[in-house]
Amino acid sequence: MLEPLLKAAREYKKKPFVFIGANLKYGIFQLLSIFTVLGVFFIFFYLLSLFSIEFNFVILTIFGIILGMLYLYLSSGFRAALFRVYTDKKSMGFMEFFKYAMQNAHQFFILTLARLIFVLFPVSLILALYFLSLKDLNNFAVDILVGLAVCFSFFLVHFLFFGSYVSISETRGGSVLHAIKNSLRLVRHKHISVFLIYFLYAGFWVAPFIPILIYLTLFKELIVLVFVPFFALPGAFLSYPILLNAQIEVFDLPAPRKQAKWKK
Repeated sequence: MLEPLLKAAREYKKKPFVFIGANLKYGIFQLLSIFTVLGVFFIFFYLLSLFSIEFNFVILTIFGIILGMLYLYLSSGFRAALFRVYTDKKSMGFMEFFKYAMQNAHQFFILTLARLIFVLFPVSLILALYFLSLKDLNNFAVDILVGLAVCFSFFLVHFLFFGSYVSISETRGGSVLHAIKNSLRLVRHKHISVFLIYFLYAGFWVAPFIPILIYLTLFKELIVLVFVPFFALPGAFLSYPILLNAQIEVFDLPAPRKQAKWKK
């Protein structure tokens, strides 16, 4: 477990601005994706009012799904560019980052859709069981257990799919199905080290949201002002790049010419 973390820390120390710059570009383009989706949303409602088309739930649902898919596609492309920088350890300019994202978004998009389906299946079953039979118990312990089960489902599916993104990025393409198989095989072979590093990675990814949760449940504005910078800044500029890089290192999948050994 320590070897990929130490290697990632050394690489970050050598080229900190490569990783920080990639994260900043990724964040900026994610914001632009959100603004793009919102712009399309407002244009759609303007056209509805312009042509006096009656607004109803069916139209909203269909258009909401389309906008969701649009954002997922754009977001997947920028994630592909982020992984490209982390696997190559080379910086990209803004236009190069954007161009790579648009050219390679489709495979990450398919992977993200598959991951979403595998997440929704157990979560839907858990929530259906809760609302149909467990909610009426009014038991706080049951509510906590259901919440933990939902979180664990998210964590497990994301953990199993992470190597698929690395496989696509390292091999510069390839079959999406083969990438998923590569990820599952590697989890089977390196389950302990892969799991522990991904647990740390997920923990630092979630950490900036903890103060917001505290604010919504217990405290007021002061606690947010004190703790959000404390969690968010180290996570964005130090901990997160190192852990993401370590996670990619531990998912060091073989090149296509060596992939035969994974079939054993």
